[in-house]
Amino acid sequence: MSDPPCEFCRGELALRSSPVCYNQGDSAAGKTLMSAYVTGLGIAGSVAVTVELSAKSRFRNRLKANLELRLVKPVQAEPNKLVLWNEVEAVGIVRLSHGSGHFTVHELSGAPFTATVKDSTVVVTPKSQGGGSFRIEDVCINGDPLDIPVKITDIHALVIFGLHSMEVGSEAEVSVDAVDEAGNSFSRAHGAYTSAVIESSDRSVLISKISGSLYHIRAFSVGAFSLIASAKSASGGIIYSRPHAVQVFSPFSLRPERITLIPESSFQGALVDGYGNTVSGGGLPL
Repeated sequence: MSDPPCEFCRGELALRSSPVCYNQGDSAAGKTLMSAYVTGLGIAGSVAVTVELSAKSRFRNRLKANLELRLVKPVQAEPNKLVLWNEVEAVGIVRLSHGSGHFTVHELSGAPFTATVKDSTVVVTPKSQGGGSFRIEDVCINGDPLDIPVKITDIHALVIFGLHSMEVGSEAEVSVDAVDEAGNSFSRAHGAYTSAVIESSDRSVLISKISGSLYHIRAFSVGAFSLIASAKSASGGIIYSRPHAVQVFSPFSLRPERITLIPESSFQGALVDGYGNTVSGGGLPL
C-alpha cells in the first residue's frame, strides 16, 4: 500500500510531495524515493525546508536533510532604456534589482555599444551613433530574458528644469538636462553637459553650482528674470537652452500684523501674497 501524498504551506512557500517507488538492482528493490515540488506564493524571502525520514525497525535510524530556498522576484532594470551622447566617455549605468544576483549580459546583433556587468551594475559604452539593445539573463533562474534598448545620438538641445516662481531672498534649485532631437533625456551617468554654464538676465541673481548639472539660484530683488544654459557640442559648436522664466515675489504677510482683542471677540484678517493679491478671511473667534 502506497503512502498518501502530503502538502505543506507556510508563509511564502507551498510544498507538495508524494512517494515514488523505484528499483535499482535486486538490492534496492522496493525502496521509496520521496520527491517534492516547491511552488512560490508570490512573496520574496528565504525558506528553510527540512526533510526527516524515520522507519519502524530495530535500528531506529532517522534520516534528516536541510535545504534553504531563496524566493526572489524577476530581475528589474533601472532605467529600462538609455539615451547616450555619442562620445566614448559618455557611459550609461543600468542598475539591476531582484533576481538571484548573478547575471550575464551580452549585446544583441548590430549594437553600436559595449555592455559589461559587475555585481548588479551594467556599464554601457558607446562605439558609434545608432541604436540597439543588450540582453540581461539570470544564470540561476530559468526566466524570460530582459532586453534594454539603447540609443546613441548627439545632443540636440539643453533644457532647464526648476521652479518658475520664488520668494525674494530664498534659494531655489535648478538642473540642466540634455535632450536628443526627439526630446528624450540623456543618461545622467556621464559628463556630457556637466560643463554647462547658466547665465541670468538679472546680474543681481546669484548662481552657484552644487554638483554635476545641479545649481542653486538666489534672487535679491522683486521682479522677473530668465535663465539660459549653454554648453559645447561634440562638433565644437555651442548649444543653448530656451529661456527659463522665473518670477520673484515678496514674502507673504498677514494684515494687520498686530491686534488687541478682548476674550470671545473676533477680527477680520487679510493674507497678502507675494504678488500683492489680498485674500480676506472671515471673522476668527479668539
